Amino acid sequence: RFVWRGRVQGGAVEAGELRLYQRVEWRFEQGREMYVLVEKDPGEKRWADFAAFYLRWQGRVWPLEIVVGDVRPGWGQGVVFGRAAARRGTPFPAFRRDSEKIGYRSSGENGAVRGLAFYYRGRRFVTVLVAGRAQLDARVDEMGKVTSLPESGVHVTVGEVAGRKQLQSRVGAWRGRYLGEHLQVGASVQEVRFEREVDLRRTGKTPWAFHGRRQGLMAVDARYDGGTWRQVLEVGANERGKWGGVGVLRLELGRLRIASVVRHYDAGFHSFYGGASSATGMENEEGYLLLLEQSRGRQKWRLYVDQYKRLQPTFSLPTPSISEVWGAGVEGRVGKRGRWQALYQDRRTPGWKAEILQIKRSRRARVEGRYGDRERQVALRLEGRYVDGGGEAARGGMGSVRFKGGWRKSHYVFHLSRFSTDSYAARIYEFEYDLPGAVSIRPLFGRGWRFYALIGGQWRVLQFSGRYRYQQGRPAPHYWGAQVDVQIGR
Repeated sequence: RFVWRGRVQGGAVEAGELRLYQRVEWRFEQGREMYVLVEKDPGEKRWADFAAFYLRWQGRVWPLEIVVGDVRPGWGQGVVFGRAAARRGTPFPAFRRDSEKIGYRSSGENGAVRGLAFYYRGRRFVTVLVAGRAQLDARVDEMGKVTSLPESGVHVTVGEVAGRKQLQSRVGAWRGRYLGEHLQVGASVQEVRFEREVDLRRTGKTPWAFHGRRQGLMAVDARYDGGTWRQVLEVGANERGKWGGVGVLRLELGRLRIASVVRHYDAGFHSFYGGASSATGMENEEGYLLLLEQSRGRQKWRLYVDQYKRLQPTFSLPTPSISEVWGAGVEGRVGKRGRWQALYQDRRTPGWKAEILQIKRSRRARVEGRYGDRERQVALRLEGRYVDGGGEAARGGMGSVRFKGGWRKSHYVFHLSRFSTDSYAARIYEFEYDLPGAVSIRPLFGRGWRFYALIGGQWRVLQFSGRYRYQQGRPAPHYWGAQVDVQIGR
């Protein structure tokens, strides 16, 4: 099976304003494959500003897998190594499983270790060994010390270009896991050694942040499946005694499902390759999330609350603080092809302005209806938002209609939105269908119309996709993209 994907996107014809993406995937035998990804963000000068690759080989007799190139495993609940970065929004309770894929396939430029990984899976025991080097973007002061670690991967401004891959490090890690019928137990160890001094502290604001040239991290985890209930816990600590942990519990009581997540990350605990169970990262936080969900006939409802607090003052908020989100949702069916849902969310977050602690409150409501099947449907959506706090208040509203369909080996999506917000604070995020393999969730603010069309088709081994977007009121209102996929074999 051979797959090649080429994508180009941009709002202007000039090459410097284009986003370029190319990917090659070749599975030449069962369990053996090659993967290469090349990417350039708008404004970057190099046509291949970022490249990732790996070669994967799996033995036919022994259950041993070897990966050479860019690797990023996912272990336990992500305290040491996680495939997913910090989630945006509310992290609904979900059990993470050890990822069986170790090769790095993302375009994120600061998330992989380039080296070698061994993966052995027996009937009752699994072990993984990772060793390699990493290159991270960094801001360096006049003394050669790293003071911050940008994660965007964009290299456009003078500072971004100067900081490209300025921090080199060596990474070694090991993972062992026992697989029982109902109980699974694992342990993970990781060590990172930097070639520069790293100091992420801010005087008087974040004295607890990471500093040094080395970090050792170890964690233990356990998971138990008990039929109608499941639980998992992972706890990790560094050599300074700072610890972090995640626990998940799920109960099924007939049609009612109860799920919860508890998390704690000491001020001073830091995991460079972890996957957080929080939208705010993996340090200086403790909190919980509780979810109640029930399905009854053709309807389903959900209630949730997510609360967390900062354990120590931060750079932008020099006082301990508590944030809270709660929400409710209900959805149902109409006939055989109709669906509807209604959602409400209330978010309260602290802020610091004029040396005073102020609470910002954001409330939003959404109603959506769809008619049709997965391939052909029409959808209507209405959403409103109100934000107040800190002496300011802003309102926003949005209405949209979307048509999705196809004919033979072609498909199309047409989407029209009308939005009106008082300011960026009342922005409304809207999911859009994008080119295959791309994700688009855009903030709408100001006043105007937004329209996009996505059209695609297939001819033999070729698949073509094109997308055009127009948004009123933006400096560059026109944005387009094109993509070609070639697939040979299955």
